[in-house]
Amino acid sequence: ARSWAPQRATMSVVEAIRKEFRCCSSASSSSSLSGDGSSSSDDAVQPFRAVCPETLGRRWMQLAEADHMFHGLDSLGSEGEQAVALRAAQLLNELDARGRGLGCVTEEDWIHGMMLLQASCLRAQIAPLMGSAFEARPRILTDLLALFEHVDSAGCGKLSLKNITELYSSGVFRMRGRCSSPSDNTAISDEELHGRGPEAWAKELVEAMDVDADGFISYGEFVAFCIGRRKTPVFLYMYDLSKGLAKALSPWLLGPDLTCIWHTGVVVFGKEYFFARDAVWDAPGKTDFGVPTKEVFLGYTLWSKGELHNFICNELKPIFHRATYDAIGNNCNHF
Repeated sequence: ARSWAPQRATMSVVEAIRKEFRCCSSASSSSSLSGDGSSSSDDAVQPFRAVCPETLGRRWMQLAEADHMFHGLDSLGSEGEQAVALRAAQLLNELDARGRGLGCVTEEDWIHGMMLLQASCLRAQIAPLMGSAFEARPRILTDLLALFEHVDSAGCGKLSLKNITELYSSGVFRMRGRCSSPSDNTAISDEELHGRGPEAWAKELVEAMDVDADGFISYGEFVAFCIGRRKTPVFLYMYDLSKGLAKALSPWLLGPDLTCIWHTGVVVFGKEYFFARDAVWDAPGKTDFGVPTKEVFLGYTLWSKGELHNFICNELKPIFHRATYDAIGNNCNHF
C-alpha cells in the first residue's frame, strides 16, 4: 500500500496493482502455463511474468529495510527474513485463483486477488465457484478484469450507476439483474433495451450486485454476480422472553436497568434458525417464542442455502447441541 500511494493521483487502482506486480515479479518461462491459465501446445517455451515467493520476499525485504532505515531501526535479521518469506508464500497461495498449486501467480491472479483483499468476506464466497467457472470458460478471469477496468473510467476500483448505464448504452452488455443464475440470464433484446432504457436496466443490475448497499459496485461484487452468486437478505429476530417485565422489575431485583431478556434467531432463505437446547429451524415468526419484539436487517449473504445448511450441520451443531447448552455461556445469542 505504501508503494502504491504516490501513484494513485495519476493512475487507476488496477494500474497501480499492475505496476506493483511488475516490481515484485521476474521473467520466467513455462511450456505449461500461459496468461489465461491454459496449457501451451507449442514446442517453443513461452515466456511469462510471475510473482514467486523468492521475488516477492525480496521486494518486501527491500521495502522493510528501507522503512527501518528511515526510522532509525535495526535490521530485521534472519528471523525477520524468515517471517517475510513465510508470509510471501502464504499470500501467493491465497492469490492462486485457479488452484494450480505452483507456488507462483500470474498478473491476472495477482490483480484479481489484490482487488479482492479489500473485501475478505466476498473473497471467501467467490473462491468456491472459481474452479467451475474456469472449467466452463477458461478465459473468464481475463474477460472480467478487462471489462471491469474498461468500465471503471474513474479508475477508483468501483463502478457507479453512470458507469453501468454507459455500458448498457454501448449495446455490448446485455446482462439482466434479475436472474437466479448465469445460465438463466438470457441476453436483453434490442427491443427490451430501448423499451425500458439503459438507465432502468443499470439500476436493476446495481441493485442486484450491490451487497453492501453503498450505491457502487466493487470488483468483488462484480465478479461474484458474474460467476453466479446472488445476494439474499438476512434478518435477526429478537424476542423479549420477559414480555416487558424485565424493564419494570430489574431496578428492584437486579439494580442495573435490564430492558429485555433476549432470545434471538437468524432468518434467511425463508427459515428461522435458532438454538434452543438443539440447533433447529422453523417458519419465521412462527416459533414457540411467539411474535418477535424486533426485526433487525443485518445485510446480505452470498452463500447459498445448501452452503448454509452444511455450515450449520458441520460447524455449528458440534458446538450447539443439548449437551453443550448453557443459559449464560452458550445460548441462542452465541449461536
